[in-house]
Amino acid sequence: MQAGVIDTRNYINIMKNEIDRIESITSELLFLGKRKGSQKSVHCIQKLLNEVILLMQAEGLQRNIEIEKHFPAQSYFIKCDESKIKQVFINLIKNGMEAIDENGKLSVAISIQGSRHIVISITDTGCGIPKEKLNNIGQPFYTTKENGNGLGLMLCYRIIDEHQGKIKIYSQVDEGTSFQIFLPRVKE
Repeated sequence: MQAGVIDTRNYINIMKNEIDRIESITSELLFLGKRKGSQKSVHCIQKLLNEVILLMQAEGLQRNIEIEKHFPAQSYFIKCDESKIKQVFINLIKNGMEAIDENGKLSVAISIQGSRHIVISITDTGCGIPKEKLNNIGQPFYTTKENGNGLGLMLCYRIIDEHQGKIKIYSQVDEGTSFQIFLPRVKE
């Protein structure tokens, strides 16, 4: 290529995409490697999700994906590291959008389970995940995406575990997937 023998136009986009992918993997590995203490404080779950949805709406519009919100009128609170919890929501919403070909819907809902837990459901109308692959979701380097690296969901599981929560997945092939995040509820 340096000698000018090869037409480089076709290779530039390939190289740029691969560099972007390397950068994504590197930043996720660096985030995983950090063992700094979390700065947890009390946050309104509706406010956190509204901020993330606002951030992700541009990508939704580009893909012709409608983001629906189903939030209770009453405000609910969690004690969390704001940036880490937002990263979980961003990863799951982005994954949901990537599972939808076009003209789909992504729903973000908040519900209460008993008096102790808030449940955040992120549901897409995408391709779904086969049952035999569901148990591997969240394992390091396991992915169902062609260009994925399997670190994003592993990171989500780790962050939710740090917050004394859990994640459940429900999926139906050709109908979609729902990630349910259970987090401890706190008083304002």
